[in-house]
Amino acid sequence: MKQIKLLITLFTVFFLFNQAQAACNWSANIRSFNVRDTCNNTTLKMILGSISLNNSSNISYEWSVSEKKGNKWQNNTYNYYYFPSKNGKYSICLKLRDSANKCDTTLCTTINFNCLPKCNWKGQNIFFGYIDSCWKKMIQTGMHGYVRINNNYVTDYVYTWTINGDTMSSDSHSINHIFTKNGKYTLCVNVRDTVNNCDTTMCGTMTINCLSNCNWKDRKAAFVSGDSCGKNFNYIHSRILFAGKYRSDYIYKWTVDSTTLNRPYADINYTPKYNGTYKVCVKVMDTANNCDTTYCTTVKMTCMPSCDWNGRKAAFTNGDSCGSNFNFIHSRILFGGKYRSDYIYKWTVDNSTLKSPYGYMSYDTKKNGTYKVCVNVTDTANNCDTTYCTTVKMTCAPSCNWKDRKASITVADSCNQYFNIIHGGMVFNGKYRSDFIYKWTIDSAVAKSPYGSFDYSVSKNGTYKVCEQFRFSKQLRHNLLQVLK
Repeated sequence: MKQIKLLITLFTVFFLFNQAQAACNWSANIRSFNVRDTCNNTTLKMILGSISLNNSSNISYEWSVSEKKGNKWQNNTYNYYYFPSKNGKYSICLKLRDSANKCDTTLCTTINFNCLPKCNWKGQNIFFGYIDSCWKKMIQTGMHGYVRINNNYVTDYVYTWTINGDTMSSDSHSINHIFTKNGKYTLCVNVRDTVNNCDTTMCGTMTINCLSNCNWKDRKAAFVSGDSCGKNFNYIHSRILFAGKYRSDYIYKWTVDSTTLNRPYADINYTPKYNGTYKVCVKVMDTANNCDTTYCTTVKMTCMPSCDWNGRKAAFTNGDSCGSNFNFIHSRILFGGKYRSDYIYKWTVDNSTLKSPYGYMSYDTKKNGTYKVCVNVTDTANNCDTTYCTTVKMTCAPSCNWKDRKASITVADSCNQYFNIIHGGMVFNGKYRSDFIYKWTIDSAVAKSPYGSFDYSVSKNGTYKVCEQFRFSKQLRHNLLQVLK
C-alpha cells in the first residue's frame, strides 16, 4: 500500500514539473533579442538593447553590462540604453523572470563598440572649471579646480595640474590649493588618455585679492609698560597704540609671565605678588583682515612690600604637658610678642596636618618619642609666607611595660574547706591595683568579677584553665594564664 502511495506522489510531482516547464517555454516566448550601437547617430553614441516577447505578462527585466563606469538608462524595461566611457568590447546580458510561473532565463551577447572618436577631445564634451574662496570670505583663501568628461569624473585618465608653471601634487580629476598672497594665477591641467596615447591641456586665469594685508610694521605700534612705584599703587601698567591711536576694532589678549588676564582692551593694570622681573605680552588680532601679532616686553617691579620675617621677631615655643599629666604637645608663635590674627597658620606634626588655623595648637600624642612640629605662616596683605620648625621630645605618655610591673597570679581550690570553689587573685609588685580593670575566665566561662580576685563555683572534678585580662587607662591590655587542677 505504501509503495502505491509513493508512486502516486512521484507521478504528481513529475506532472507538475512538466506543466511548469511547458509554461516557461522561453524559446517559444522570445520573439527577438537584439543589441546594437548607434554610431551612425551624430549626437548620441551608445549601446541599445531590446527584446520582443510573444507574451510579456508578469515578466521583469534586469539588464547588466561588463563595464561599470558608463551611464545606464532604463534598466528595468524591454529597452536598454547604455553610454560607454570608451571604445571596446562589451558584454550585455538580460535576465528575464516570469513571476507567475516562477521561472527565469538569462540572455547574453557581446558587441564591439567603436563609436567614440579617438582623442577627439572636443567631441568628448570636456568641462574645465575652477573657483576661488574669496567670495565666501573663508579663513583660508584657496582654489578648487575640476575636470568632467562627458559629464563624468573619468578616473582612468592621467591628470597633471600646474599653477603659474609650478606642478602641483594632485594627480586626480580635481585639485584644492591654498594661496598665501594676493595676485594673478594661471591654473592649467593636462589630461592624458594612456589607452589611445593622446592628451590635451586646458588653462584658466584667476585673480586672488581677498588675502589680508597685515603689515604690522607699517602700523607703527607703540607698546609701553612700567611700574607705578612712584605713585605707591604697586601695579604694572601697560598699553599699546597704533600710529598714536587706540584701536578699538582690534582684540587684545594679555599675559604676565604665565598668567592670562581677563581684559580684551589695549591697556592693563596688573598687581604682582612679589618684587622681580615680569614678562608682559599682548596678542593683537585684526579681525577684519584676519591676522594677528604679539608684542612682549619686561618690567622690573621693586616697590612691592618686603616680607622681612627676621625683622618681625617671631617667637616659636613648643613643649609637652608632662607636668600636667595631659599627654599632649602645645605650640604657639608670636610676632613682636603679639599674636597676629591677620596671618594664616598651617600646622603639621611629623606628616600629620592639623586643623588649627590659629597661632597656637595642641596635639595629643599616642606614644613617647621625638616629634617634628612645623607652622607655615602667610601674610595675606603682603602676599608672602614662611615656615618655622622645631622638635619636641615626649616622655610622659603611658608605658605598658608589663614585665617590669612583676605581675603575680594565684589560683587555688577550697577542697579543705568543702566550699567547692576556685579562688584566684592578682597583684603587681606585691600590691593590688584598684585602678586596673579585670576580666576573669575559667575555661570558656566568664567570672562575674571586675576586681583583682574572684571566686568561681565548680560542680565536678577536673582540670580548669584560668585566664585574667586587665586594662589600664583604657589603652593598655595584658593577659596572664594559669592552669589549675
